[in-house]
Amino acid sequence: MREINFITIGDKNFFPFINVSIKQVLKIYPTSKFFIYDWGFTPSQKKKINTYSNTILIDWADKLDREHGYKKIKKTYYRDTLIKIQRKMEYLYNQKPFCILDCAKRIRENLIFFDGDVILINPIDEIFEDNYDIGLTVRFRKNILKGLSNLKWGINSGVIFFKLNSKPMQIFIQEWINEINTSDLLLMEQTSLVTLIKDRNKEIFNNNSNSGIIKISDTEFKIKAFPIPIYNFYRIIEGYNDKKVKILHFNTIKYYNPNLSKSLIIRDYIRQIKISYPFFQILKLVSPILSPKIYSKIRRSFKSFLIYRKKKRIYSF
Repeated sequence: MREINFITIGDKNFFPFINVSIKQVLKIYPTSKFFIYDWGFTPSQKKKINTYSNTILIDWADKLDREHGYKKIKKTYYRDTLIKIQRKMEYLYNQKPFCILDCAKRIRENLIFFDGDVILINPIDEIFEDNYDIGLTVRFRKNILKGLSNLKWGINSGVIFFKLNSKPMQIFIQEWINEINTSDLLLMEQTSLVTLIKDRNKEIFNNNSNSGIIKISDTEFKIKAFPIPIYNFYRIIEGYNDKKVKILHFNTIKYYNPNLSKSLIIRDYIRQIKISYPFFQILKLVSPILSPKIYSKIRRSFKSFLIYRKKKRIYSF
């Protein structure tokens, strides 16, 4: 029987998302294993996680260096204060591949990585059946002149599919870590993943199949791009199509309301954005016969009835 493993990371602030994520994964794939890397849960949150079947809680908090990131990755901050704050967050994110690497050593095959604010909402059976080794979620734009789909915003590392055995999986992840060590760009762990691929096959996302081969040492990896709007949907403020979207990514909630302090609220919020989608689609269809003023008024009026409205908030990991 095929082995299916999931992994996520987070601390006490991400627990509401992770709690829902565990329930969703075990509901859709009850025989799968879910590895949760603890970056700072409370005792009660740990107790709750341990009540779920097939869920493995791994203490990683003592390995974190919140000031500089993973101990093997040391970079000099930029002088600008805002960039400094961003860098501190990035050093924390840099530790993602170390957790994934640790998890790869605990399994035989097939690993799906979710950020702590990612939730599976529909089955992804096709992901397990497709032909690839590393699956990445990418946003594309259509190049009318060439008739090809070209990379637009790059890779989002909040969702990654590893459909291969443990040993080659470890080789790929270690190379990702090596790339981070040589990077001095913003979004280091994410841009390093892009660099790892594009330096070895710059055309990999510029063909109709959106796939290609890269080589690390003597090992070949087939890389495949999966569309962000389906497998890593993060533009959720105005709703989503629950018939098409498979995975929701709440990364915008880091900066905007709601104050998701409980898993129940997250479920309510998901229902709300699900309902919002058809309303805004209908409004978009009738917009040509509406004046801009009336169109804007309808949008504002509908949003005023929503329980969870868009509000600015400070995000801290």
